[in-house]
This record gives sequence, C-alpha cells and structure tokens, in this order.
Amino acid sequence: MADVSVAGALGGHLSGLETDTEDVALVMLRFDGGAIGSVYLDYLSKPPKHTLQIIGDAGRIEWNADPGNANIYTSAGIRVASPGKSFRRNEMFIAEVSDFVDCVLHHRQPPCTLQDGIRALEIACAARALLSEHQGKEIIKPDHTIW
Repeated sequence: MADVSVAGALGGHLSGLETDTEDVALVMLRFDGGAIGSVYLDYLSKPPKHTLQIIGDAGRIEWNADPGNANIYTSAGIRVASPGKSFRRNEMFIAEVSDFVDCVLHHRQPPCTLQDGIRALEIACAARALLSEHQGKEIIKPDHTIW
C-alpha cells in the first residue's frame, strides 16, 4: 500500500457548537504512487456530510458516509460498492470488536495492525496541525481581482 502525506487542510471549529474539536475540515492528501485524495468532514450541515475521494490515473473512488456507498469510476464505467440495504452502522463496530477478540483468542494478525492505527493517527495529527496553523488566516491573498 502506498504511503500518504497531508498536502493541506482547511477548516476548524467554525460554529457555536459546544465541542472541543473541528466541526468542518477539508484535508488534501498525496499518495506516494501519485494519486491524490480529499477527506471532507462537516458537522454543521444538516445532515452532517462526510466524504472521501481518491483520484489516480486509473480512475477515482468517491465514498459518502450517507448512505455508505463507494462509487468507483474507471474507463470501463461506474461500479457502486454498497454495504446493502440491511446495513446498520452499529453492526460494523460490533463486527470490528468481534474480529479483534477472535484475533486475540486464535493468535491471528488483525486486518488493521497497530502500526496501521499509528500511521492513521499521525496523518490525522498532521492535518489537525495544519488546521491550527491556518486557523483564521488566508493562505493565499490575491493582490488583484481576477474577474
């Protein structure tokens, strides 16, 4: 699997919501293989919006948390990957815990390793650091009107 780095991030705690975390974030990603990606989290919109997009030379994948489908676009057309109509969000958390317990009981390597989790946290922390760094600042201020 190609490694990923955070190329940029915008957002922050932009509302009056009583939380201690970002309520809107757009994170731009760059993968070692040349693909780019974006993660968009928005707790302000009604309903909240959470999407992921990965773009490469063979096509792109667009995932939306609601309804949970991933659209896969290639030169051959569009394929939709769906968890199915009977999918209940809480079931994925139950399945994850069940699989972890099975790994412990049967001395089996989990699909997502501790190193995978550490790397995901490093990426999230890098994005959050960029959000904090740019909070309330214009990244590029145009010196004249383009239009």
